Amino acid sequence: MLFEISALFVLALLMYVLAELSESEGNVGYMYVVYPWITTGPETITTILLVLRGYPVAGLFNSIFSAAFDLAVIGLAAIRFGMVDVRRVVPLGVISALSAFALIGVSYDGLLDFNDGVLLLSVLGIAMLFAAFGYGVSYGRFKHGVGPAVVGLLAMLPAAWLLSRVVEMLCAYIPESLAGVVSAVLTSMPDVIVALVYGLESEEAIASIYGACLHDFVESIGLAALVAGLLGSAIPVPNPYHLAVVLAAIAMTWIFVMSYGRVTPVEGAILVIAFLVLSYFGIAAGLL
Repeated sequence: MLFEISALFVLALLMYVLAELSESEGNVGYMYVVYPWITTGPETITTILLVLRGYPVAGLFNSIFSAAFDLAVIGLAAIRFGMVDVRRVVPLGVISALSAFALIGVSYDGLLDFNDGVLLLSVLGIAMLFAAFGYGVSYGRFKHGVGPAVVGLLAMLPAAWLLSRVVEMLCAYIPESLAGVVSAVLTSMPDVIVALVYGLESEEAIASIYGACLHDFVESIGLAALVAGLLGSAIPVPNPYHLAVVLAAIAMTWIFVMSYGRVTPVEGAILVIAFLVLSYFGIAAGLL
């Protein structure tokens, strides 16, 4: 198992480097609408491959707890630097948090099929249009140039495939739920380091995280359901009501914390504790 954990960490660092090569700049709307397609690409591919290979819980946990951990990253930054200002991007946070309820709605019957995938992607489209009209979409440039960006994007495909294989190997030693959480945390660990060292001072940085959470809730799982449906199958959700508890808790905690337009150290601690508690119950109590 030590090999699998080490491989996950190495792959997480690799994907972080590839994401850095593909890093681009833009306004708040761009960072919410466009940039998350790059940052969450490996997670989406990993989720799709896991559910298609018969590891639905690992796939779902990989996406859902990636969102929860991204919010914990904001909390860690608030604890480290005193406060994170989210006033201008509160509407984006609210629509991203509410997207979790769309996932609750389509998974209540214990299956995610083609139609559910279409509905989730429709929610994604509505959220993107809201952000585009509300904030505009202004692209700056690729930080390292077009060539390195293309290389980074293409290299993410085999890296994500390797990640999914390592998670599968990990499932031979630990429960799928734990493997999914471990994958979600390790692949986001470089973001934690950046947040703790440099903070989250810009609205664009917060918008990027909010966009990533939106993609984790509806795009990754929506595309997985869509692909599964095209192949004549559906994604089983073993305990849909327990899944609803997890998603509702994430969404309501998120809305509560950002409702005043800033995340203080106390509210940051709430985000971190919420992630830890939900992870514990998701694994130990078998919420999925």
